[in-house]
Amino acid sequence: MTWVEGAVLGLVQGLTEFLPVSSSGHLVLAQTLLGVNPPGLTLEITVHLATMAAVAAAFWRDLARIVAAAFRALAPRGRVAPSPGEPAGRPGGRRAAPPRGWSDPSLRLLVWLAAGTVPAALAGLAFEDWFAALFSSPRAVGWALMVTGLLLVLPGRKGREGRGLDRLGVRDALVVGVLQAAALAPGLSRSGATIAGGLLSGLDRDASVRFSFLLSVPAVLGAGLLDLTGWLSGGASGATALAGVSDPRLLLSAAGAAALSGYAAIRLVVASVRAGRLGWFALYCWALGAAALGLGRF
Repeated sequence: MTWVEGAVLGLVQGLTEFLPVSSSGHLVLAQTLLGVNPPGLTLEITVHLATMAAVAAAFWRDLARIVAAAFRALAPRGRVAPSPGEPAGRPGGRRAAPPRGWSDPSLRLLVWLAAGTVPAALAGLAFEDWFAALFSSPRAVGWALMVTGLLLVLPGRKGREGRGLDRLGVRDALVVGVLQAAALAPGLSRSGATIAGGLLSGLDRDASVRFSFLLSVPAVLGAGLLDLTGWLSGGASGATALAGVSDPRLLLSAAGAAALSGYAAIRLVVASVRAGRLGWFALYCWALGAAALGLGRF
């Protein structure tokens, strides 16, 4: 693979990873139609890290507050610096003490992100072989894309008067988490399913899209960790897979394209959800799903 092909791969991966159209579904269809092989382990880890960087760049304030809340929860009682974006202080120059414990909405969000990650982790461990088998079935991808389109139109105009992220609860986290687990199947979009799940649970549009993308951080980290674990347990074959990219320009081009296209895709999805236009992506999913079902007959 040349560095130009790597850039194209990163571009497609970054766009389809976050647009609600299923990156895994596109990979299966590309393999079937074009004979494209999956990227090597080094390239796959690189692209995963690049897409995570795109999420971090788009939601750095939320992530900074979550990290600060975690440190406050672990720190001994005393004076603690406020989180990023919190009021600077009170009259007289004294800083306002940030909330701690369960009264801290950022700490609650961290807990709900952990809860929302559990269903996908359990499903991946329990049904790994079943999900892996679906990657060889264009017909299964076609039906999953059809379901993705349905999920995108189900919320309709919901979310205009929903609950904010500070009122997220364990039920919301688990509903979204179960849909993220279902999206392990190729063709079922992770971002589309989780955003729709948040809207159907009664969250407002901003809360739904933010929670969906923040929930992708542990998912992407987990996928990268599994890749590394597979390499470490693969012996000589694993070492060969990891060392399979000799041209650093390939990694740089793929990572740069994935990060930039991923960031642009995130911004597009956020704007679409806030404008109540998530359903627009359903038309593409249905068209691609119909093509996949037709392909699966041959």
